[in-house]
Amino acid sequence: MQHLPLRTGYSLQRSSPFAYRCGACSRCCHGKAIPVNPYEIARIGEYLRLTTGEVISRHTDLGGGILMQGDGTAACQFLDPHGCAIHPARPLACRLYPLGRHLSPDRVERFAEVQPDPLCQGDWNGSGTVDDYLRSQDTARYIDASDRYFALLGRMMAALQRSQNDPAPLPTPDRDTIGLDNWLDVDAVVQRWCSDAGRDVPAGVEERISLHIEAIDSLLERLVAGAR
Repeated sequence: MQHLPLRTGYSLQRSSPFAYRCGACSRCCHGKAIPVNPYEIARIGEYLRLTTGEVISRHTDLGGGILMQGDGTAACQFLDPHGCAIHPARPLACRLYPLGRHLSPDRVERFAEVQPDPLCQGDWNGSGTVDDYLRSQDTARYIDASDRYFALLGRMMAALQRSQNDPAPLPTPDRDTIGLDNWLDVDAVVQRWCSDAGRDVPAGVEERISLHIEAIDSLLERLVAGAR
């Protein structure tokens, strides 16, 4: 797996001309590291009727950072003879393809076209804009969650930097503890957070994600307070 070569620079905006129709050739499902964030893990879990912990252990590498590939192949684990087995819950990277998205620290959004596989059967003919394509792929919820977790990661890095000289060790997570080592497991974090607060665990993914971010922010506040 390697970084995807780009056909353009990150110079496209939502209003830029762009059109693409997938040819269902599955060429884009090989040889790529597909990143996933907690929201995407939760959406896959909802679709497969698995907990987020089960999705992480069964279907991801790097502790939940990327989707796993099939045994002995360069294909995504979710690619079957009929195509993507989780297509309704596919991650943002798959929804964006053949576009890449970059969000700068000052929240300037830009897009680039990815260089397609030579045998790709997609069709670039037609009219439209980047924004038209994004809407056709139902990206809004996924982009919003991606940006929220991008911001959360920034807060995590800042909090860890401020607490790096603290002699007290970081919390050691177990199945009943919210800790940074298990923060990707939305269901475990939210269940513990709701139990401590005497609240019911919400059924909807969007509500659980909001509580997940709230719980991690609370942990970061405690880390920073302990380092003062």
